[in-house]
Amino acid sequence: MIDWDTISESFTPIRKNLAECPASIALLICAILLACVEYLLWGRTHLEDGLPLIALLFLASCDQMRQPLKSNPTNASRLLGWLCILAALAAMTTTIFADQNGGGFSQFLRNCAILCILLGFSLRLDGVTPTARFLLLHILAILIIPFYEYLLLEFSYPLRLVSTAVSASMLKLCTIPIDYDGTSMLWNGKTITITDACSGISLLGLLFFLEYLIARSVKSAQWKKWCWGSLVILWIIIGNALRLLMTFMLFRAVGERVFERELHLTLGCFFVIVTSLMIWFSSFIFSLDSLDKENG
Repeated sequence: MIDWDTISESFTPIRKNLAECPASIALLICAILLACVEYLLWGRTHLEDGLPLIALLFLASCDQMRQPLKSNPTNASRLLGWLCILAALAAMTTTIFADQNGGGFSQFLRNCAILCILLGFSLRLDGVTPTARFLLLHILAILIIPFYEYLLLEFSYPLRLVSTAVSASMLKLCTIPIDYDGTSMLWNGKTITITDACSGISLLGLLFFLEYLIARSVKSAQWKKWCWGSLVILWIIIGNALRLLMTFMLFRAVGERVFERELHLTLGCFFVIVTSLMIWFSSFIFSLDSLDKENG
């Protein structure tokens, strides 16, 4: 049976915060709706890639709205609010002259203006603390999710460069005579090129969501969680390098068959499992906090 009393109690903190800081929570809900609408309406090649980020936005927003909030606008926060609104006007003005040949940068500036407007009203109506609490959620909703595919394209090539270099270095340590040029590994007159699909960057949203699920159950300082969360790029690089290493070893054994659908999919699953395990094992560093508290 559904325990409605428990469900009602879980929403009690949100109702209290809604009564205390209605403006900040209403603005956050608007940001979430904007993120969903823009992500769905823009032409997406792979719609499912950004769904973990949307799930992360909903879950993190619910978690933050359950934390106690207090509306305390001051003269300083009101001044900051006006500065944010002026910055929004400047961004909107810049869109008239920016990106005449395409709408990508202009759209990004418009979203920056929307972000500044939301922050400006939140600062003026509720003060610095609620605005700072929801700042990263606003950035995720307005700047990251709508432009997720653009960000993937920007980060994909550097990640492939690093992964290729790491994989080639591992193979050289195994006394395999291999060289690399950019995102291609050169061996025995043959070339293995790492494409965008092989960079692992498309799974960044899923891996961030996994990290959040792990971190939200850990009792530790927020700055420690953020430092740990930033290591996801490192785990992607290492996991991708290991996948490239496996690809090369199989290429030596079975030749071009390694690029067939079944083997390629298997190597992709290997990357996901290895990277997820590295994220999970690295989370045990938080247990050091418990040991320090016990010893202290």
